[in-house]
Amino acid sequence: MTRRFFPTLAVLGLGLTALAWGLASLQLVFLRERAEAAEDLKARRTALTFYAGKTLHMKLAGAMERSLKRIHITAGDPLMPDDGLLLVKGGRQVLPRPVRYREGADTAATDLCESLVKADYAGMDDEPDSPWAKRVELFQRFSAALEMKDNKRIADTFRDILTQRAVFQLSAARDIPYMVALLDLFTEKSDPDPSLMRGLLRDSVPAGPGREKMEGLQRAMLMARDKFTRPDFDFLSARIITLSERSGVEHSNFSAMARLKPAEVIRGPLPSGAPPALMSSRWYVKQVDGEPHGIEVDLDSMLAEVTENMGELGLLQAGDRVEFDGPLEHIHPADLLPTAVWMEGWDRAQNDINKRYRMKMALVVFSGLAAAAALGLLALAWRRKERFLTMKSDFVAAVSHELKTPLASARLMAETLERKLAGSPEARDYPERMVRQIDGLTFMVENILSFNRLDKGGWTVRKSQVNLEETLAAMRAEIGFQSPGAVEVELEELEGVMVEADPEMMTLLFMNLANNAVKHNHRKKARIVVRRAKTKGVALIFSDNGPGLPPDEWEKVFTEFYRRKGSGGASTGGNGLGLAICRRIMREHGGSIRIASSGPEGTAFELFFPG
Repeated sequence: MTRRFFPTLAVLGLGLTALAWGLASLQLVFLRERAEAAEDLKARRTALTFYAGKTLHMKLAGAMERSLKRIHITAGDPLMPDDGLLLVKGGRQVLPRPVRYREGADTAATDLCESLVKADYAGMDDEPDSPWAKRVELFQRFSAALEMKDNKRIADTFRDILTQRAVFQLSAARDIPYMVALLDLFTEKSDPDPSLMRGLLRDSVPAGPGREKMEGLQRAMLMARDKFTRPDFDFLSARIITLSERSGVEHSNFSAMARLKPAEVIRGPLPSGAPPALMSSRWYVKQVDGEPHGIEVDLDSMLAEVTENMGELGLLQAGDRVEFDGPLEHIHPADLLPTAVWMEGWDRAQNDINKRYRMKMALVVFSGLAAAAALGLLALAWRRKERFLTMKSDFVAAVSHELKTPLASARLMAETLERKLAGSPEARDYPERMVRQIDGLTFMVENILSFNRLDKGGWTVRKSQVNLEETLAAMRAEIGFQSPGAVEVELEELEGVMVEADPEMMTLLFMNLANNAVKHNHRKKARIVVRRAKTKGVALIFSDNGPGLPPDEWEKVFTEFYRRKGSGGASTGGNGLGLAICRRIMREHGGSIRIASSGPEGTAFELFFPG
């Protein structure tokens, strides 16, 4: 019974396999779609983050380029404010300016300045003919000229002082107190030229051909801060401020610079050749001519500018922002700043991706459950059909067995009657005719039982060596008995032909073919010819002289319960199982049966037995 449904089960299995494969493939497609969507979202985020980082780096570099000139000017002018600037030269921090004083608390410079103002020259000429001795001598002459109010002598002596100062440069510890005392006397006892005082105090004065100009006292004092103790620096700075006020010279930035507290010392300047970097999270430092230059930056403001710029370009929406993703190292490469773009749409987009994936997966699960339900229903239907067919088969077997008993009894009684009527010529063929009809009916019942056994798989093939000639001879005798004088059977080239087969099945096979030939023959005598075909292996040609079959019925006649129509449209009789049983038997033996030819002269069946 199972074999009957094997093609259906095979198709069903293939269908379910294809469905499972399709659902699994669909799931993989959905997984890949989700991964690709997430990857696209990640790529967009990465691109925006990269753009934000590069934009921030460009802003830092641009701010640095705009500040280079200011750095250079500020480094050379101590009056310029150095806030937010960084410069290291020769390994020493130049900007922000380090506020350093000479160690100690002595007031040597203060004492020198006050002594010169008070004209106390004791101990100042301990080096005869030295530049300092000459300078003290000129101071005395200048003081005397002031006392005499001799303008020409004042001018000449002051010129000599400036010349001597340009030729012989003294240490700042003597030169600056000297000039402070000189200008103190000059402004107190005379009315010096304002432009001269501006040059001496703030700007500069010419030092003569081939010599550098002499810086004003404000710049000179700031540049020589580390040459004085803190008391001396405070005293001299205060005197310079007083002189500037007295002469109407600008001194606000000098006053501010003089009051500077010790500046921050920037640790870890970039080594030579290092790329631009961010130091201590607030200094952008770049190598210029091998020296670290830097500016102080407000990263929060710059990130806000980057956010605004990206918003103007349509890359970010309101509420989105650029921020740092993680802490910065003490020295962090400027082109690798850990920027990140935070967008409200990221989470929403990711949730949309997951939502779409869940909906698609729900579809896959639903399809799988529907397929499982359909399979269950199909299995239930198949089980019910199998049960029905089993019941039908059991019923056929029961009926057939029930028919065999009365048929056997009827045959026995017909044979008894035949013996008793042997002396009555007019009735003696009646029992023989009854026996033939009963044998025909018995053969039909046997066919039904055989088909049932084959269909249920209850007939086990028991193979042995079968002599085909002997089997066909027995078939000839049996068919001759059933149809005396109505059939002629010829056997050709079958001597010694043996096959490995079930003898009982072979007998049933040839009897069905013979009965089929006799039943459908309308000639005076049916003629059957069985011969061996000239092919490899064992092949028989079983031909008859029946009416033949149209080509479209050559396969249909092997179908179970198929009965072809006659010329008038009526059935040709039989139960439609004979040829179906023949094909089943040949398949059980691994062989085949087919119609080789068919026409008005008869039909030839080809039977092939595996060698």
